[in-house]
Amino acid sequence: MFRKTVTILQFKTTTMSLNRSKSVISKLNRSVKYLKVWGLSGMAYGVTGFVILCYMTEWRTVLQYVPYYNGKYAQITEKERLDDIQTEAENKERHENATQGYERMKEEKQQKENNSRIK
Repeated sequence: MFRKTVTILQFKTTTMSLNRSKSVISKLNRSVKYLKVWGLSGMAYGVTGFVILCYMTEWRTVLQYVPYYNGKYAQITEKERLDDIQTEAENKERHENATQGYERMKEEKQQKENNSRIK
């Protein structure tokens, strides 16, 4: 009796797993079929959407490598370089002025100390 029950349960579980695998395979085959039919169109829409996104948002990190379109960014980079050079020169001048002021303050302090010692 016990053996019959075990074999019946085993039979039921194996048939259920076969039915599940058949349904999974049929869904997979259906998905592959749809992918073959609509995959190329989906890729075309995706690429087109990406190009439109880049054009509308002026995405420089991507568009600087596009052959015809990147000429616009060459002019911008020259302007940026000139601005960077100018800001670097201004920062250097500020630093020099600050150190000169500090040295002047230090000299004045030493002179005051010397004057106070002399008196």
